[in-house]
Amino acid sequence: MSSECSEGRRCLWLHQNFVTAQQPGNSRPRHLIAALLESDWKVHVVAPEGGYMGGGVGLDDSRTQSGRLTIERVSLSEEYSPFSNRALAYFEFAFKSLFAGVRTGPVDRVFSSTPPLPQVIPSILISIIRGAPLILEVRDLWPIYAVDVGVLRGRWVIFTMEWLEALAYRFADRIVVTSPPYTKYLEAMGVDPSLICVAPTGGDSRYQTVYPDEGARWRRSNDAEGKLIVLYAGSFNDAYELG
Repeated sequence: MSSECSEGRRCLWLHQNFVTAQQPGNSRPRHLIAALLESDWKVHVVAPEGGYMGGGVGLDDSRTQSGRLTIERVSLSEEYSPFSNRALAYFEFAFKSLFAGVRTGPVDRVFSSTPPLPQVIPSILISIIRGAPLILEVRDLWPIYAVDVGVLRGRWVIFTMEWLEALAYRFADRIVVTSPPYTKYLEAMGVDPSLICVAPTGGDSRYQTVYPDEGARWRRSNDAEGKLIVLYAGSFNDAYELG
């Protein structure tokens, strides 16, 4: 992590999908939080008690603290299922996380991720209230992706999401993208290229030292010695049209 990204001491992250570190899809935020802690940050995460991917926690776990990491969870009245309720849950979290985030006090950085887009609203407001730079992580291009796969429908719904997207890019002091092609899209949206940082998701080479012989053992048992192995570590859903 560069000195530009690691200066400061307290980071607030409103994250709708970070229910627990073990929840599917949370390897990237887990690694980012670990990197911040290793750089002597104090990290305060505001998340819901349950997410659309499961992995909910009980009321007794509404606030946990371990060293410089604090995870505060807010309860939502809206369920993520059926899918029609998910948008309501997103906006309810945005409303409740705003007050939870303000209560944490002064911060040096506000970190936010998209999707979902609604959680960016309270992140922007807290950034303004606290006078702290907003770091926006773009993990997926919403709403264009959701429109392409048919998740978002209706002219006014799409317009609202496009407005939120433009608002997020407008207020972000730095934007971190997970894929190099995203930079051209953001530049077309009017984002200054100097504000964009590409940080692809990938494996941590330090894990190779944990079980150094495991890879060789797996290759032998699967007749893969001396062969090139390509690994896809991601989701499989309807958008990929795998048939």
